[in-house]
Amino acid sequence: MSKEKSIPSTVYSLFAVPFILLLLYVVFDFHFLFFNDAMNFMFPRLVFIKEQLSKGTLPFWDPNMGFGITLFPAVPIATLENSLLLLFSVKDTLVFTGILHIFLGMSFFFLMARSLCLSSYASILGGIIWCFNGYHTFFIHDQSIFGAAIFLPLIIYSFIKFSHQGKVSIWLVVSSLAFSLQALYGRPSDHVYNFVPCFLFIVFYILVNRKTTGYCWKLIVNKIFLFSLVTIVLGLLLAAFFVIPYINTLLNSSRFLGDGSLSLENHATRIIPFFAAIELILPNFINTYPSLYTRGFIGFIPFVLVVASLWSDFKWKYILWVIFSIAILMVFPFGLFDLFRTLPFQKSTWEPTRFITYITFSVSILAAVGFDTLFKNHIRGKEYKYYKHGFHFFLVGSVVSIVCFSTFSTYFKNHFTWFHFKICFISYILLVLLYLAFIKRVRLTYAFYVCIFGLVCTFYFNNINDKNDGNIVRKYELFSRHYPQKEWVKKLREESRTEFFRVADNTFYMGFWPYLLVPSVSFYTTVPSLDHILYFNKLIKDTTVLSPDIRNLTSLFYDLANVRYFVINRGRARHLDPTIYHPIHYDEERNVMLLENSKAFPRFYFVGGYKAIADRDETVKFMQEKEESDPSWFEDNVVLSTSENKPTLLTGSKRVKILGIDYGGNRINIKIDSEEETILVVSDAYSDGWKAFLDDKPHALYRANLLFRAVPIPKGKHNLSMKYRPPFFTLGVGISIGSFILVMAMCFFFYKKRSGEQNENVKV
Repeated sequence: MSKEKSIPSTVYSLFAVPFILLLLYVVFDFHFLFFNDAMNFMFPRLVFIKEQLSKGTLPFWDPNMGFGITLFPAVPIATLENSLLLLFSVKDTLVFTGILHIFLGMSFFFLMARSLCLSSYASILGGIIWCFNGYHTFFIHDQSIFGAAIFLPLIIYSFIKFSHQGKVSIWLVVSSLAFSLQALYGRPSDHVYNFVPCFLFIVFYILVNRKTTGYCWKLIVNKIFLFSLVTIVLGLLLAAFFVIPYINTLLNSSRFLGDGSLSLENHATRIIPFFAAIELILPNFINTYPSLYTRGFIGFIPFVLVVASLWSDFKWKYILWVIFSIAILMVFPFGLFDLFRTLPFQKSTWEPTRFITYITFSVSILAAVGFDTLFKNHIRGKEYKYYKHGFHFFLVGSVVSIVCFSTFSTYFKNHFTWFHFKICFISYILLVLLYLAFIKRVRLTYAFYVCIFGLVCTFYFNNINDKNDGNIVRKYELFSRHYPQKEWVKKLREESRTEFFRVADNTFYMGFWPYLLVPSVSFYTTVPSLDHILYFNKLIKDTTVLSPDIRNLTSLFYDLANVRYFVINRGRARHLDPTIYHPIHYDEERNVMLLENSKAFPRFYFVGGYKAIADRDETVKFMQEKEESDPSWFEDNVVLSTSENKPTLLTGSKRVKILGIDYGGNRINIKIDSEEETILVVSDAYSDGWKAFLDDKPHALYRANLLFRAVPIPKGKHNLSMKYRPPFFTLGVGISIGSFILVMAMCFFFYKKRSGEQNENVKV
């Protein structure tokens, strides 16, 4: 790597920008460049939502209906976010997570670009394009893409570094670790975000750096095979011994569940349900879709640099151009991504979003190469002449494309606004400045800052376009004009003033749940964990299967789980008993109905009798028999999963009053006045981590009706509290800390070993 001369310190100071932004945010609550849905709009919105949730003042939500979090493992979460949630609020955690990812992504891209012999200017510029584009900062839209900002350049940098040193095994370990951590951001299948670009990069890198073609392809096959094999094996080991305990313990900590809903009984061998306030937000109805930010960052200025990379004198330029050429087609000049996204044949299984990491990574590298080509290596002769004319053509073509795009958008009512034109105009002016820098052969620093200024201006104007200032109510009111289901939620909110209840939405995409901020309206019912599948299969009649002989929608489980309302397809509703399931509302447009379940049990209720059965199969059998022969038995009795013949204080009465309830995701405080001994049944999920305290003293807590919780209550006035603490929290923290220390020790060992080798070389 050649040493550069007279690089201004201000260039490297750009790495301090994330920390400066963080400092301004912490001290002054100042969010420069973070005004839109990409960053800042999310943060006050989260705080606003959190405040409104506690007050119950949002038009579509009430605390008595639930706690705003679905109980499905559908929420990905970014690395570092779990740990930060233990220390900071949700709002601060999102700020810190975003800034840390941007900084780490810039750093790893810089190291990767420098290892490819690009200048520091080009490396920093490429890192900015890579990490500050919309699809990375807008990580709530797809966190798998957000994670790729860190792990993709890290994997490629480690490949280049260790390949030069002949230490391929170390690279396999690093890449496997990165792939395993990437899985935390979303579905395991989202490895494609990193694997496809890595695969292509490895192929062309080996092709360039090996002379013998046959040996080259053999090497490719061997390395890819080893890479895949080691990634799978090591990934499974990491998931089993590090990742899953880490996630399991941190996500179930008392701090994290403070913003959550019910607690499930989790096992390290199954998918961990995520309780995160982030699930409250579906950003797909914002006015400026995140692809707009991407167009701003891989638009005019980066595109010129990308084209300039064709004239690069790098030995691998042609292979680079062939492999990444598809990226150019998808972003020229406003981005065909939007076109692909709006095609009528697009299904959920085919999403152009999957290509965005490939596109942005390609453009970032090519733009960095093009910058060095234009302003460091200085194109000469015919190539300079051709490129100068090409610059003229692109300047004129950009104006024509703006006019054509705005005309077609207006004709097809595609909302091409003055804001879009302003973005294009700013980019065009900066493009002219870049052209002047090219023909005048100015200093490299000047050209670098022109590019940086262009990107910052584009990002800034994208951000200030959002004038909602975090007020999600106005955003929701604007959006809900197109969706009449708002009336349903209003109705539920009115009903929830005096009583706790749950709503089960069985329509999914056929209904309206994706269009509301709280998914599934409020599917806050308890979900059986792995060891309760037997109970789940036997006691719940599957509502996803249409059958003309359906007589009950819910069976006993939903009744006991406090599910009072159902959102169901009208075709299924015809088979239900109208005396039990009362129609409340019908949405003719979507053909779904809102039904009230008259058999639903309260969230908190008292019983005077019990049946103690330790064996779970026997419990299921007994409950099935009672459901068929005497369903009313459960109104005055409960099945306790215990081997005790006569548990303490279980002689009960129902003459009891609840004086007050303080209900949280991982704790419940209840004031009770009981005339006699009784049993309190809570229709929330039971887990080994739940503990009961009566008047601040440890108290008995039982598994009730196989899935729920029951507490014996003595005579008199008492304060009952239930708190959740994951049983393996300490072990998981120990594993995480131990793994971190081990990784740090390995890094220190390799550093000392390398320093020793360098000292020996100096002596020789």
